[in-house]
Amino acid sequence: MCFTRRAERSFGAERGRNPMSDHGIPTDNAEVVGDIYAAWAGATPDASAITAASAYGGRRTLTYRELDELSNVVASNLVRHGITRGQRVAFLTSNNAGIEGVLTYAGAHKAAAVALPINGRLTPAEVVPLARHAEISALVVEGAYLEHARAVCEQLATPPVVFAACEQATDGMVDFRRLLDSDGPVTAADLPSVEPSDMADWLFTSGTTAAPKCVMLTHANCVAAAHILSRFPGTRHEDILLTPFPFFTSSGVHTSLFTSATAGAHYVMSVNVEAEPLMREIEEVGATIVGAVPSIFGYMAKSPAAAEVDLSCVRLAFHGGAPVSPHQVAQYQRLFPRAEIMNVFGQTESGNPGTTLPGKHALSKAGSIGRAGMPGVSTRVVDDEGTDIAFPGVGELLLRSKATMAGYFRNEEETARTLRDGWLHTGDLVRVDDEGFMWVHDRKKDIIIRGGHNIASIEVENALSSHPAIHEAAVVSKPHPDLGEDLIAFVVADGEERPTIDELRAHCVPLIADFKIPRDIRYIDSLPRNPTGKVLKRELREHG
Repeated sequence: MCFTRRAERSFGAERGRNPMSDHGIPTDNAEVVGDIYAAWAGATPDASAITAASAYGGRRTLTYRELDELSNVVASNLVRHGITRGQRVAFLTSNNAGIEGVLTYAGAHKAAAVALPINGRLTPAEVVPLARHAEISALVVEGAYLEHARAVCEQLATPPVVFAACEQATDGMVDFRRLLDSDGPVTAADLPSVEPSDMADWLFTSGTTAAPKCVMLTHANCVAAAHILSRFPGTRHEDILLTPFPFFTSSGVHTSLFTSATAGAHYVMSVNVEAEPLMREIEEVGATIVGAVPSIFGYMAKSPAAAEVDLSCVRLAFHGGAPVSPHQVAQYQRLFPRAEIMNVFGQTESGNPGTTLPGKHALSKAGSIGRAGMPGVSTRVVDDEGTDIAFPGVGELLLRSKATMAGYFRNEEETARTLRDGWLHTGDLVRVDDEGFMWVHDRKKDIIIRGGHNIASIEVENALSSHPAIHEAAVVSKPHPDLGEDLIAFVVADGEERPTIDELRAHCVPLIADFKIPRDIRYIDSLPRNPTGKVLKRELREHG
């Protein structure tokens, strides 16, 4: 075994020193992900690091010392179970097993392995090809996913070692608590060396328009993402950051855990996605930073419980993943009366750093993703030839930072298409006004060519959604024998009232050109979404 040089690094602060002094913060010198936890374990060992549900019942709070020490133990035991450098340690856990998910994630990094969260909403049949593609060597599951683990073990030529975080582990699975066994303290010197160039995270993309791709991020990428994400909201050591983002998404592992841990703050991983319990949890813990997709903030604002809770503890409420209107922003401002409302944009491929719209522009530029990248992120907007567009105009958004992915695993063609000349081609078309503010116009793949006319689906969606009786809409393409492509619009009513199709078409007449008005409009109870809140348009195309 090769031992780490990181044991010689000095992290933290002398007793009594302010860890947020003018000289920076302890994590400024972090080179690999494990350094982040070690830094705050040295600086403020007894400060709360994370509060989350445990697979074994109840909620648990870990201090920074406990998070650092326990993840060392998990890393050591992963090595004892045969996990070697660069092997993939997958985990299939919901926020109901948040403690186990975080310890697996942190432990894999310290074992010089790769942490690979898997979407807990997938079926066993969907998980198997992902596990096969990533060639996983270990799999951590909670009780709800035992069938997924069995399917993986039955269908992979080389089954992974499975750690089950539940009381009913069977079929040769190892009790997760074995990963927490220790005969004594485990230090960094007892663990494999980890270098900034080593792989840290592999994350499957959301797959809203195609099969998921496996994004590869090095430790250097992750540490850069951690610093960028911590600074965009100005996270402070005394902050309590609460989000309901699933911990298998980049919004969970990066925008939540990294944003908090880099500043030595307290991350509360919520299991609540329903409006009332989520609001009461925010009030109960005194959260100062809250993040969610717009639909969750919207349900909170409309809930009768909004008049009963006091959310004045929140100083920053950030959202992303879907466009918002001035009306929605005003709702959020009433919900969080003392908070800055911030819109954020990022991608799994960018490590999650991207752009932000500061609160001072939240109403006047509602829905905009800002006009500049987060600190450390460069942006460009280009035409099809790769030339920077003139403002105002529409073009593809490009991002560049030290957090940008190394590439897609075993997908050189897509890597070459996405990473060009150091820039990440997001695939998102943005509309830019004369001041440089950007709005997501559409995915490049969501441009529908109807009889030679290019139609951005988001334009049609906005027109339909502006009807007072329509909650939201999604527009996709379908083949047409004469036009090449035609439109299908799926709409969700805002209540019991359902306008007729002719009424909806008439509503669109003054808003969009006639060739953009869909002839095929269908009501649907709710739009299918992935865990980050993005509409799964491929499922709608299948319905069409």
